[in-house]
Amino acid sequence: MSIVLHSECPYLLARMATDLEMEGVKNDRVWNDCYNPFESVGIRHLMVQSWFEFHTHDCSKTPIKLTSRNYNTVLEKVLKTIK
Repeated sequence: MSIVLHSECPYLLARMATDLEMEGVKNDRVWNDCYNPFESVGIRHLMVQSWFEFHTHDCSKTPIKLTSRNYNTVLEKVLKTIK
């Protein structure tokens, strides 16, 4: 199962990616070396499965809105879903 997160803030997406890596989720480095929220225009989505990738689109899923207020709740939900 995959989850797609959406945020207008690249820092929140990067923070989520870092926290996921610290929890053992793999980073799709080939993809993310080309596309990341700081260097690519329009990156506003993070798709998480057993790995994670940054995207410009919602990957045909309804994204979960990621904000600074719901960050911890979303992180817990993601970890419960993929583990």
